[in-house]
Amino acid sequence: MDQTLPVPPVPQFKDRRGGLIAFGILLIVGGCFCALFVPMTLLGPAMAARETGVAPDYRMVIPGALMYGVLAVAFVWLGIGSIKARRWARALTLILAWLWLVTGVISIGIMIVILPQALANPPPGGQALPEAARIMATIVAVAVTGVLFVLLPGVLVFFYGSRHVKATCEARDPVRRWTDACPLPVLALSLVLAYSVVMWIPTFLVLQRSVVPFFGRLLSGAPGTAVIVTLMALWGYSAWATYRLKPAGWWVVVTTLAVMTVSSLLTFSRVDVIEMYRLMEVSEEQIQQFEQYGFFQGRSMLLVVALSALPVFGYLLYVKKFFRRRIQT
Repeated sequence: MDQTLPVPPVPQFKDRRGGLIAFGILLIVGGCFCALFVPMTLLGPAMAARETGVAPDYRMVIPGALMYGVLAVAFVWLGIGSIKARRWARALTLILAWLWLVTGVISIGIMIVILPQALANPPPGGQALPEAARIMATIVAVAVTGVLFVLLPGVLVFFYGSRHVKATCEARDPVRRWTDACPLPVLALSLVLAYSVVMWIPTFLVLQRSVVPFFGRLLSGAPGTAVIVTLMALWGYSAWATYRLKPAGWWVVVTTLAVMTVSSLLTFSRVDVIEMYRLMEVSEEQIQQFEQYGFFQGRSMLLVVALSALPVFGYLLYVKKFFRRRIQT
């Protein structure tokens, strides 16, 4: 429950009210662009079906459309909060910007490893790109990704992470908000866990047809659904417990993530990922496209799993110190 805080002596700071308004407007504009991607994402299967004559499969785009919808609402909401210099808006924008930035850095790393291999495989009936063209295409793709997923969130991190912006929001919004209940790194973990639980419904239960890797084999149907629902319950608890700074929440997410990572590595070292796509009832046309590009198979898939998991474990080790402090008090 929000409550007015006593105003402590505030050190000298530069009022960033103008910057908060400017960046708030930019966030709202970004939210509008995300909203435009929702219908564009949903129209993709229909346009592809018109070209191929195959019935559109909207399962493949539902998670993406929902993600853009959530981002659209979030950006507009945070933009309004930034214009009003709300302390919760600064905290949540900083969290979102960091997640955006880290995702971009990881994506660029995966792209550098995978994209040259993908471009080396010519399309059916086509010719392979010359080496110079492959290098240029990789450079352009990495550069565009760098601007959209590293430079832009980096600017937001720089601005909203400033002590002057923090002091401006605290001076203009001297009310204890729910974002003040725990340190920002822990709040970020809690929000990511909550978001993951919600997104697992369209991603794993709908898109993946409850197909999950399980220690060297693939589960589907009722067993796969049981595993997913169990993980959702555990991560839902962790989202609440980490927000409350309960060490049990941290241990649950670390343990489950370790089990999931080991399970995926064992499975994809023995099972071709194409088999997973078939269990997901992906169309044969799409499967042929996946087989065309070898980065969906073999060691590359193992590399993707490892590269995705390592920074997450690093972050979890970083936030562990906040739970230690809770135990000591």
